[in-house]
Amino acid sequence: GPFSFTALTGGATNTLYLARGACGAQAVVRCLAALPASVVDRRMEARLQEMCAAAGLGPAILRDLEALKPPGSPMSWRAEAYVSGRSLDRESMRLPRNLRALGATLRAMHDLSPAESRGESGSTPRISAWSRAAALGDAADALLATDPRSAASSERVALPTPGGVVKGADSWRSVADSVAASVKASLRSLGPEAGRERICHCDANPGNVIVLRPSDAALPSAGPGALGATAAARKPGSAASSSGAGVSSPAAAGPCLQLIDFEYAAWAPRALDLANVLAEAEFENSASAPEGEDSGQGFAHNPRWALPRASVAELLAGYGGSALAPQLAKEARALLPLIHLSWGLWGVMMAARSGQSVNEVGAAVDADGGRSGWSYWHYAAVRLGQAAAAGAARAPVAAAAGSAGDGRRV
Repeated sequence: GPFSFTALTGGATNTLYLARGACGAQAVVRCLAALPASVVDRRMEARLQEMCAAAGLGPAILRDLEALKPPGSPMSWRAEAYVSGRSLDRESMRLPRNLRALGATLRAMHDLSPAESRGESGSTPRISAWSRAAALGDAADALLATDPRSAASSERVALPTPGGVVKGADSWRSVADSVAASVKASLRSLGPEAGRERICHCDANPGNVIVLRPSDAALPSAGPGALGATAAARKPGSAASSSGAGVSSPAAAGPCLQLIDFEYAAWAPRALDLANVLAEAEFENSASAPEGEDSGQGFAHNPRWALPRASVAELLAGYGGSALAPQLAKEARALLPLIHLSWGLWGVMMAARSGQSVNEVGAAVDADGGRSGWSYWHYAAVRLGQAAAAGAARAPVAAAAGSAGDGRRV
């Protein structure tokens, strides 16, 4: 029968609609932007989502909708199972039970990585966090060298220069290569497991984590990071029953979570997803930023919002237990420069793709000349500045692997 459609979100790289049928059936229609395969690999996205759906960790992909999209549309269309629940927000993200459940869910996802993650041959696409950073560096170099409007915008927002992030660097690609080499060296010093790659989500921000409604999923029962041995279903959204619903400690009996929006899936070290959660805690969309802290650029950033040490401990313990938490903290700290650099360069790319610029008074302007609600240029400047700061804090490596210092950040 006929379906009605309601817009859910309109992100930078995909738009979601809730489709409701006359019989009560519901599904999500996802419209995916055409992005460079070196940055977003749709095969990798689908592979991870299918694995997560089979394990009850994410919504199933129902069908391809290419035949139904408007002629000439550059987007890809597909239908996914609807996940009934709510996404995390600034407050719920900080609840100990949610942090533990998130850590355990990320561990369960990482444990799904196929045999080739252990060095065996396989057919999973090979986009990685390292190759993505290099591709974004190349894109930023080309953009800023050939687009006068973008070059002018980068100056107006005081976008850091390559040499301002890595001393002596003369291009963003050289920055990406240098940061990758430095981060890999730091991880090697922390042991073989620190650098071993899994298929990671790479964008596990609060909006991409759904807390299932109690009526929709069995309570988790297995230990930290374990998929467990039960076959309790974690529906809706699961393509099959879970191979175990546990994503939290038995004592916590925490919430059941699912991940959505897998488009930045890539091979990466295990702590990258954890580090990304910690880094994102310092950001909020302006609509949800604390009163009086709206930047006016569509986002707000404040280091004071960083997760307290006790909250970091909950996340890391949920992933690997309390004994492994100090090791994970060191690994996450080592990965912060790569995370900030990649998202900063992503901001430069998205500013160009959207036709956004910055006028003489520093306001972000969309391609049609109207005031922009989200400034990719300001976002890029902040994240690249953080990359510079994180890189400085990591020299020498021993300092990066140390304690949290002020007791707030990893």
